[in-house]
Parts: sequence; C-alpha cells; structure tokens
Amino acid sequence: MAEWKSLDRMTINGSLRWHSDNFLKSKILYSLGIRWPVIPDRWMLRAHLSNRYRLPTFNDRYWHPGGNLDLLPETGWGTDVGSTLGLLDAGIQHHRLQWQFSAHSTWVRNWIQWVPSDGYWSPVNFKEVWARGIESGLTYSFNQEPLNFRAVVDYAWTRSAVRSAMPPDLKGTDLRYVPQHMIRSHLSVAFESFTTSIYYRYTGPRFTTEDNDPFYRLDPHHTLDLSTGYTLRDQIYSMTFRIKINNILNEQYQMVRGFPMPGRSFSMGIQFKFSNTAQ
Repeated sequence: MAEWKSLDRMTINGSLRWHSDNFLKSKILYSLGIRWPVIPDRWMLRAHLSNRYRLPTFNDRYWHPGGNLDLLPETGWGTDVGSTLGLLDAGIQHHRLQWQFSAHSTWVRNWIQWVPSDGYWSPVNFKEVWARGIESGLTYSFNQEPLNFRAVVDYAWTRSAVRSAMPPDLKGTDLRYVPQHMIRSHLSVAFESFTTSIYYRYTGPRFTTEDNDPFYRLDPHHTLDLSTGYTLRDQIYSMTFRIKINNILNEQYQMVRGFPMPGRSFSMGIQFKFSNTAQ
C-alpha cells in the first residue's frame, strides 16, 4: 500500500494485493482512492475505485439448513465518489450544518444473495448484477452546554438489477427485498442529564419474487421510534434509566413476506457503568 500527499493537501492512496485460493489460481486486487480538501475544514471531495473478489463465507456454504456448497466467489469492480460541504461559516459558534453526497456503482459476477427457499433461506449466485445508487443528507448540530441538539436526514436511491441470468427473462429485474428508496432521519436533544431521541425510517416498495411479480410486492412503510433517558452520575459510577417506544404509529408492515413485524411496543432498561479512576 502506498500514499502520496500534495502541497494542496490532496491525498492519493493505492494498493495491490495478490490472492490465491482453491477457486481461482491467482488474482491481483487493486484499490485507488483520492481525497481532496478543496476548502480545508469546509469542503471535501473523494473518489475510490477497486476491483472485487469475495469468497463464500463459512455460513454461506455450511449453514444448516440452507447452506450452498455450489456457490462461486463474487468478482467484479466498483467505484464511488462523494462530497462533504459545510454550509455555515466557520466563525459561527456552536452551530454546524453539513451536506453529504455520494454516488456509487458496482458490477458483480456471481453475486451472492440469501433468498427464501422451501421454508428457509439459502444463498444463491446471480450471474451478473449491477448495483448503483446515490445518497444525500443534511446534518445540523448545536452544542452549547448544557444543551446539545442534533438533527440528521438522509435519502438513498439504490437500484440492484440482474444484468445476466438463467432463465434469460430475469434480465433487468431487481434483486429481491432491495428497496429503491429509503429515508432515514434522527433527532436528538440532550439537556444536562436528560436525553431524548426520535428515529424515523421510510422503506420503499420491495419485490419478493425473482420475476418481480407486482402481486407479491411489499408495500412501503414508515416507522417512528422514541427513546428518552435520565442519567445519574457520581465519581465512581453512572446509572441511566431509559424508556423506549418502538413503532409509535403502530404501522403494520413486513420485512419478509408472510412474517408481520411487531406493532407498537415498549421497553425499559437500566444501565450501570463503573469507573476506578476515583482516588
């Protein structure tokens, strides 16, 4: 592995690795990455390119039931680019607003994916899969003791499509259970010993069959969770009381077709931490 830094703080790193196993006599794996602080501490650009080689894991081959001894290793290449930009002047105290963006593309032969089969899940190889997508998000934070506030919202678009398969009519179909659209947001407030967090997640429609039959497609769903806690602190210990409400909206949804997820639920917990730093 090698790394080079220019006078304008650009960093370029790369690596070459030789790999050998029972599936393939030998293969050279490469990786190249660039990071460029266009405006230091304000605007960062990055890019990465590498080829891909992944052996089936022990669980992929031997999990019982469902393991597949006939799996082939994944091969391919991938690239991603991204940017991080601070939207507030560095002179503004306590406030920070940041925008992140990234785009990625990966082409894989013999993609390994676990899919439902005969009452249990089993891994299979798809001939060729092209996975690409974009992600974008905003993060705002305010920190001035005793108040700390943080809000995050992210959007992701992903398309993982079969480019070559048997039978041929599966070409162009989406991989099962991979949503094209996802939104995640998180808001947290901490004031002295109190903390409260709210989590929101949107998952778009997902196909559950290889031929993308719309009749068996899972509908989009929203989930909203709430967590609040209070912490007692001493020189040698801290004790946190926490209450969490999952799925506040009591959304009826399924992550896997035929297996409904729980509705609204409540949980409580106490966490102790000890330290021997006290004299």
